[in-house]
Amino acid sequence: MTRRPADAGTLRWPGPGQLAMGARLAVTGGRDSVVRTALTALGVGLGVAMLLFASAVPAMKHHRDDRIHALVDTMHGRDDMPRSAGTLLLLDAGTEYRDAVIRGRYVRPEGPEAPLPPGLDRFPEPGRMFVSPALRDLLGSPEGALLRERLPAPVTGEVGEAGLTGPRDLTFWIGSDTLTVGSAADPAAGAGAQAAWPGATRLDSFGDVYPPRELEPLLLLLSVVGIVVLLTPVALFVAAATRFGGEARDRRLAALRLAGADRSMTARIAAGESLAGAVLGLALGWLFFLLGRQLGERVAVNGVSVFARDVNPQPLLAAAVMAAVPVLAVGVTLVAMRQVAVEPMGLVRPARPVRRRMWWRLAVPAAGAALLAVVATGATRDAGGLAVEAGSLTAAVGLGAYTDPLALTALVAGLVLLLTGIAVLLPALLDLVTGRLTGGPPSWQLAVRRLQLSGGSAARGTAAVVVAVAGAIALQSLFSGVAADESARSGRAAAELGLSAPAPAAARVSLLHGGGRSAEYAGRLRGAAGTTAVVGYDELFLTAGASGERARVMVGDCAALGTVAVLASCADGSVFLAGAEGDREAPRPGTTLAPMYADPQAAGWRLPAGLPAVAARDTPFARGPGALLLATPGAVPPQLLAAADGVIELAVDPAVPDARDLVRNAVAQVLPGAGPVFGDRSADGSDRAFRSVARVLTAAVTVTLLLVAASMLVGVQEQLRERRRVLASLMAFGTRRRTLGRSVLWQSAVPLLLGLVPAAAVGAGLGGVLLRLAGLPVHIAWTGVLAMAGTAVAAVLGVTVLTLPVLFRTARPDGLRFE
Repeated sequence: MTRRPADAGTLRWPGPGQLAMGARLAVTGGRDSVVRTALTALGVGLGVAMLLFASAVPAMKHHRDDRIHALVDTMHGRDDMPRSAGTLLLLDAGTEYRDAVIRGRYVRPEGPEAPLPPGLDRFPEPGRMFVSPALRDLLGSPEGALLRERLPAPVTGEVGEAGLTGPRDLTFWIGSDTLTVGSAADPAAGAGAQAAWPGATRLDSFGDVYPPRELEPLLLLLSVVGIVVLLTPVALFVAAATRFGGEARDRRLAALRLAGADRSMTARIAAGESLAGAVLGLALGWLFFLLGRQLGERVAVNGVSVFARDVNPQPLLAAAVMAAVPVLAVGVTLVAMRQVAVEPMGLVRPARPVRRRMWWRLAVPAAGAALLAVVATGATRDAGGLAVEAGSLTAAVGLGAYTDPLALTALVAGLVLLLTGIAVLLPALLDLVTGRLTGGPPSWQLAVRRLQLSGGSAARGTAAVVVAVAGAIALQSLFSGVAADESARSGRAAAELGLSAPAPAAARVSLLHGGGRSAEYAGRLRGAAGTTAVVGYDELFLTAGASGERARVMVGDCAALGTVAVLASCADGSVFLAGAEGDREAPRPGTTLAPMYADPQAAGWRLPAGLPAVAARDTPFARGPGALLLATPGAVPPQLLAAADGVIELAVDPAVPDARDLVRNAVAQVLPGAGPVFGDRSADGSDRAFRSVARVLTAAVTVTLLLVAASMLVGVQEQLRERRRVLASLMAFGTRRRTLGRSVLWQSAVPLLLGLVPAAAVGAGLGGVLLRLAGLPVHIAWTGVLAMAGTAVAAVLGVTVLTLPVLFRTARPDGLRFE
């Protein structure tokens, strides 16, 4: 064991001259130095690009909000607005195609001064359609064949950028000359006729300005966790990238000692070499960022796409990245140089790995867990969302201002320390395990010996992956908990209002003030492709007033009522009680029922004295909370029936491919502008803001994992390049390529598999703490844990496969040549 020199423990910040000398050596020190600097710059550039994209998130959100506000139309239209030369009629015809959401409108100008919709240079002619570029591509491809049946209007124009929130938006506008406010579509008309369906609205302008919406505390928690989880592995990788080529660089620094440099000077010159790679990495990072935002226009992740011009880094955040990366490179190198002694005759390292101090490695995650525990202990869940006792964690005006910076700082610090703790524990865990491994096949022995000699390098290359997995597990647990809570709250809200929802095997079409024609439309839809049964009825929600009795009333002919219950006999004027669900009492015979939220003086409906109970059938139709009354049209007062909403329910055949889109096509042919809602997707059951944040974070996690995989590839190739003479010697002595390939696989797999154990534990524990902080039941989604672990293993296998060509080229016997 070599004794540490007296001046090796001092850390002095290098002066400009020594940094400049190191930077000059990095680019003029021969082919090896140039390659090593290029690899460092590539690794740093990938991380910097990710950080720049993260700094552009506020600008992307701002521009996207502005575009959404500019497109607001039907929300501020009014049916009672008087017709004028500056008004138009609009009908929402949005639909879905497979997993894509399509925004659509029928439009009819009512005068020469009617406002032009954003993105259009003129109004589409009646029966003609303007589409976005992405929708044009979809309609023109084989994948859009089913959608063309739903949108058969000829395409005569294009929706410009002003009418889109992103370049991959699917949007269409169809002109109409028969659109009217509140008029029903002619049942004899098909999709080719531009008849309106109830719901058309009149407006005289587009766009609206909304005040900044306060971010709900639950979404604030989700956003903060997502940002920390995404950026922590990126920062770890940038720190690891500045160490690329460390071993070869340390050996070359021995020549400087022979020329008269002392140990401190060689450390500072080495810092200059790392600084050169970091500065070049900053330039590459900006290049990758500019290329990435241009390529980003061609893809949509979870339905979200952005224009390149909207991706602008926030100046202060970008400046922080530009300043932090060089400082990090110099600091990491100075710390690393304390562990070696560069002597004039060569590099001196301990014969055995240095025993790593565990107290501070355990203290880092322990401090993070303590901070999170303090925040979580005071967390309570109330009707408004998340609150922290003795300090509210509520957002003030958006993603950047909070009423309690101290609580937010504690949350962020706890997350960073806990995730970083995995990275600092991994080298010690790797040394502990590999030091006890012996025997095995040659490939295993080669890998284990390499890990025993340079476990720190292997741990640094894997740390970003392990931290990303831990963070993703925590995020997934939080997603699952919030989604389950939103679903439960939606179910409770529906139960309180007595609303029904289609079963998973059914699709529901709601017709506001259907006028008693739902049975007629159901007859036209009966036998449509993708359906097994269709029923049409009118729906009423009635209450008994002071007694609190509530009931849903299904009004239809005997054939429609017979689809949901077993009727011994039925005639016009019959009323049946199909049963009650939940804790509500069914209305008694003779009770007077009135529409919910109606004028108390309005006329009601007195139930008949005889109210026979019937057995409900096991069908997907007309399910929901509360009592269900079945009534024929002759039994319901005409004034109530006139105010009823029409409902058409279609049983979907799951065995038919693209059954949902076939159902949507059939509905569009009969009811232009109407769209079915399927049983496993509520129109407004889950919070849109939560789904939006979740989509963005899921997309960002995907990009982060791809970045980490790319960083692993760069790191492994750099290690192979440094070991080319050793590999060439093994090949010259007859080692098989298969053995070398397996050894590289084990070298990547062993640190990863060891790291997945604490990653799963920390991720699951962090997910539990976050659920506790959000006031939700602690339930870890173990399927998500296994999925993330499998993703990490797949990434290692992919990196190994991509590394094999470089390995075989490097390990040729002629690699022993040296000048």
